[in-house]
Amino acid sequence: MVVAADQAGNADYTPADEVQQSIVVNVAPTFTELASSLNPSTYGQNVTFNTLLSTGGVSPTGSITFSDAGSAIGSTTVTPVQTTNLVAYSQAYAAAWTSDETGSDAPTVIADSGLDPAPAAAGLARYRQALDACYAEDSSHLDSPELRALAEAIKRFKIPRQPFEDLILGLEMDLNHARYETFEELSLYCYRVASTIGLICIEIFGYQNSRTRDYAVNLGTALQLVNILRDIQRDAQRGRIYIPQEDLDRFGVRPAELLAGAYNDPFIELMQFECDRARHYFDLARRMLPPEDRRAMTAAEIMAAIYWDILKRIQKRCYNVFGKRVRVPRALKLWTALKVYLGAEWQK
Repeated sequence: MVVAADQAGNADYTPADEVQQSIVVNVAPTFTELASSLNPSTYGQNVTFNTLLSTGGVSPTGSITFSDAGSAIGSTTVTPVQTTNLVAYSQAYAAAWTSDETGSDAPTVIADSGLDPAPAAAGLARYRQALDACYAEDSSHLDSPELRALAEAIKRFKIPRQPFEDLILGLEMDLNHARYETFEELSLYCYRVASTIGLICIEIFGYQNSRTRDYAVNLGTALQLVNILRDIQRDAQRGRIYIPQEDLDRFGVRPAELLAGAYNDPFIELMQFECDRARHYFDLARRMLPPEDRRAMTAAEIMAAIYWDILKRIQKRCYNVFGKRVRVPRALKLWTALKVYLGAEWQK
């Protein structure tokens, strides 16, 4: 599910930085390969789907192989419904988070492109117009293959429009807000740029219990808070400080110290407080996920596990997030994904 594409203001960050794994859907060799190398962003994960379909539709059964550098480390079966959902998921994210290398006006690119406010706002207005077209009764006239795919996923899975609208509002916050006075303000930002993506994705994954929407909202907030905490200095260098001013005042940390990378007792106390807040939202998400929907939310749980690990690594570094960026090694991400898929608990 979603980060939120790391909205916390990193010019050189791309979703592919987060997870370099491949999930390959393999079916009988007689089928024709209709789609390959779709690259969805799953709260920062880069997953490649090579989907083999028969001329009559999806194969009756297939398999998903988790691989690293060409070496398979695990596999499982996949049903036609699961295959369809994986493709739709990739289509939705390809449309929402296309990189600037494609020359598109994807919203994340506009918000973090360094454009002056006027042209950036015009770019977001164009994206709203494109969203209008995606929700139109006839969307066949769309020029962009990403938007056509998104329109198809919207119709197939009956994805509500409001999360997309809220997402664009979140990107506008990045254009208009460099500071946040209170956590109430920041939590709205987290909802708009992260939780909305979760709400979109659970419609594709499918769920039975309405509490799963609360799970998506809380998990999105948790993931975004982790992004903010590990990129404090990098964001400050771009003129953005996401840590609420009320928290900085509480612990006696000045904004200039974040830019300078001042690692001292007040900063450590501030980070302990902020990390505890992130853990609170992870815990809320875990408690909100109904047992009957746990399997459908496997992709979201994988992201939760990876970002939970990032949070633990921040703590192990005694909250020193200055300098080298806190990351989870690629091989460990793959191992984590496989363990969560097989049912392992991640919040330990």
